[in-house]
Amino acid sequence: MPPSPRIAVMLDPDKLGFREGETLRGIAQYAEAVGRQLVLDRYPLKQPPGTFAGILVPAHRFIDKAVARCRVPVVFISWHNHSAGHGKVFENRHEAGRLAANHLLERGYRAFAYLGFARHTQSYIERQAFAQALRRLGRRPQSACTFQQYATMESWLRSTSTWLNDWLGGFELPVGIYVARPGFARVLAQLALARGLRIPEDVGIIAADDDPALHALTPALTSIRFDYAELGTRAAELLDRLMHGEAAPRGNVLIEPTLIPRRSTDRQALADDLVARALWFIDDRRTEPIDARQVAAGLGVTQRTLERRLRAAGRGTIAQEIAKARVEHAKLLLEDLARSRVRAQRRRRGRGPVQVVFDGPPADPEGEGWREWHEDPRRRAALVETRPDGTEWIRRHPLPMPDTPLARRGWAGLAGVAHGAGFRSVSALSRAFHRYAGMPPTHWRRGPASGSERPT
Repeated sequence: MPPSPRIAVMLDPDKLGFREGETLRGIAQYAEAVGRQLVLDRYPLKQPPGTFAGILVPAHRFIDKAVARCRVPVVFISWHNHSAGHGKVFENRHEAGRLAANHLLERGYRAFAYLGFARHTQSYIERQAFAQALRRLGRRPQSACTFQQYATMESWLRSTSTWLNDWLGGFELPVGIYVARPGFARVLAQLALARGLRIPEDVGIIAADDDPALHALTPALTSIRFDYAELGTRAAELLDRLMHGEAAPRGNVLIEPTLIPRRSTDRQALADDLVARALWFIDDRRTEPIDARQVAAGLGVTQRTLERRLRAAGRGTIAQEIAKARVEHAKLLLEDLARSRVRAQRRRRGRGPVQVVFDGPPADPEGEGWREWHEDPRRRAALVETRPDGTEWIRRHPLPMPDTPLARRGWAGLAGVAHGAGFRSVSALSRAFHRYAGMPPTHWRRGPASGSERPT
């Protein structure tokens, strides 16, 4: 009887964390069920040809060339962007970011932040998904702190703790924070408590992985749980199919996450549940033409009862809460507009100057408004620049409306922003902005979500 095919798993048996241990357990269960011989080898890609029939490889930036030279099927079992032509079984970090954003907003947090790592692919993916999900819900991260990489030296840990302690002091409370590693989430919780912040009243924390040993400590941390044993089983199954001659699938095989709510985000147990549901109802319909009566009816209570509960919770009236939510959405639309105009300016600068010297009335090369330039002094001043030598230059043409969701719907300027945010007029938008943002919408210059990167 021929020996069973040998399958290598590129893991160090002396350095197995929770994720690696669970993944290995799933691989071993499948290998035993189908009669494969499983071998743990830290350097399987350097073994002579024929040593292994297939290899399961965690992501590593230094193995791409070795994998390209490998003559046996390879399946990646952690996030890797350069694995074309090979099997890929990953946890769905995109969905994890969306789950975290929805959960924090449902729990009533008004500021949001992300803590992760710049050089980790999975951290980058979940950070982007987290920010995009918040923007779709009318919010955005107040801060995104990304470290270059994780280290275990005492000096790094001490300096990191000091820096994170200062970082925690710069938030508008209550803030919900999504953290890339369970150990980092535990450190952040300890620092927050040491500063006198309350969990979950002031700070809510979600860990991007579920480690039962860490999350059982007080306060118990809400986490995103992935079934890594299932990931290992699916990876071993895919490798078995590749060994039988099947082609590698084009896309990634993704393991879906589950959010495990615990004490670190349980604000509903401490606050008025009706108020929390009302705020979520308003946020979810902020761009729709809703009013106070519709909000109360949607929650199954009278308008008077809801108004009284909002006042007791320190909130405004229903109409005020609707206006606040719409102002936040308008801020996002204004930021999108500003980003698009900056990109358009950069593209236009890349095409070179468009100014032309002329002596008399300018020609009509572009067609928009040039004919009346000499009849309107203000328009002439806007289109023509007179140099010290007496020559006149055509200024750059006004930028067209950028390619944004507002532009694609035929909306332009503040009118489009007001319409997109659910206001009936620009005047209503301006009044709400003055009241809740302390400035007119034309002065809103807030850029993308602030980010900070702490070098190692």
